[in-house]
Amino acid sequence: MTVGIQPNSSQIDTQMTQLANSLRKIMEQLTDFALQINNMGQSGLETAGYDAADATTALQLVGYMTSVTQVYYGLLQQGGSGGNGAIEFNFNNALSQLWGGTVQ
Repeated sequence: MTVGIQPNSSQIDTQMTQLANSLRKIMEQLTDFALQINNMGQSGLETAGYDAADATTALQLVGYMTSVTQVYYGLLQQGGSGGNGAIEFNFNNALSQLWGGTVQ
């Protein structure tokens, strides 16, 4: 007897679809957020209440998130070392088969 609930293929397919759609939605949200913040820029963030140092940090952190979305959409090389073996791979496109017709 196996301990715990063992998933069947239908359950695994459902979980993959849910997770792929969640990831897709988060990447879209990060992209939209980064666009807004980058358009505000340093001065806009300072007007919103950040001091200069915190505005710089916020832009840097948004840049990190942007890098993740660019890897996801195949716009930024990932992998490899020392400039060797890095590739662009569109995870969004590759995972689209799991969306199950879901429109965001």
